[in-house]
Amino acid sequence: MQTYKVILNSKQYSDLERILRCNRDLSKRLAEDKDMNGYELVSTIIFELEQFIEDGCSIEDFGIPILRIITAQIYPQDSEYFVKQIGKELQCDNNFAVKIALQL
Repeated sequence: MQTYKVILNSKQYSDLERILRCNRDLSKRLAEDKDMNGYELVSTIIFELEQFIEDGCSIEDFGIPILRIITAQIYPQDSEYFVKQIGKELQCDNNFAVKIALQL
């Protein structure tokens, strides 16, 4: 299984924490600085962003940058790969992990 390391600044990390509040397992893994199932992470982020859109919230400054950063590590040739899937059925490999690191 491939593990991708994603480095976030403190604001991005905080935004990701807010997005992942709905998923206890991912939220706990983030807090414990552990690898996360990549498919579960991406699908949770996309699901939450879709909920924000339905509630009339803008996701351009909040969730899209995080999704792009994560995507750029997994699909460096297309950092919009997951962004383009918002509102559609997720096309994503199930066999990868993501390790989130806070840039100090």
